[in-house]
Parts: sequence; structure tokens; C-alpha cells
Amino acid sequence: MTAEWNKVFFCISTYMRGDFECSEIFKFGYVSRHPNDLQQYWEYVRSYMEDGPEAHYKAIKACLPIAERHETWKEGFDNLPCNWFTTPFYFFISFARVYAMRTSKIPRWPEWVEQSC
Repeated sequence: MTAEWNKVFFCISTYMRGDFECSEIFKFGYVSRHPNDLQQYWEYVRSYMEDGPEAHYKAIKACLPIAERHETWKEGFDNLPCNWFTTPFYFFISFARVYAMRTSKIPRWPEWVEQSC
């Protein structure tokens, strides 16, 4: 799907009601219990689209090198929301994550997207 940035409508919502009319919907894959997190995420997307990627490339503190390979067990474990209480649970969950990563394809943009970029 392609769209002109100035003609797109965006909203942050906890749910979509049935009376909302729209010809196409694209959901950003971000979930948070804190509305401020969603607003910060949206601000990142908005400024990326309006100012370009150069200003944001250096601001990202961690970017997984998964363009050519699957993440390692440690990279996946480090991204789980662990604390002293949940670490044992997430340790076991991390092996399911490794299985999911190893059995999934590395995502590739379609050729038409690569060419337009």
C-alpha cells in the first residue's frame, strides 16, 4: 500500500469501532499500556517521515542486525521485559522465541518498494 503523507489520517486508539469508515487501514505494530509511550512512538514516526531518516539513525540506541540473519538467543532475551521476578519465566519463554525466529523467514521488502526507496 502506498499513500501520500499529507493525505493520510492517523489516530491512536485502544480499539476501532465498527462505525469508522475507511478505505484502507494500516496498523503500526506497537502496544503499550501508557498513552505517553504511544505518543512518543508516533512522534518518532511523524518526524521520521517529515524530516527524513538521517536525524533518527544516530538516535536509535539499539538496532538488531537482522537484515541478513536471525537474531541470536542473547539478542532476543535482552529484548524481553525481564525483572528479578519475571526472569525465570522469560528464560524459558526465550527458547520458544528462538524456535519462532529460526522457523520464520527473514523479511524482505518487495522489489517495487526497494526501487522506490
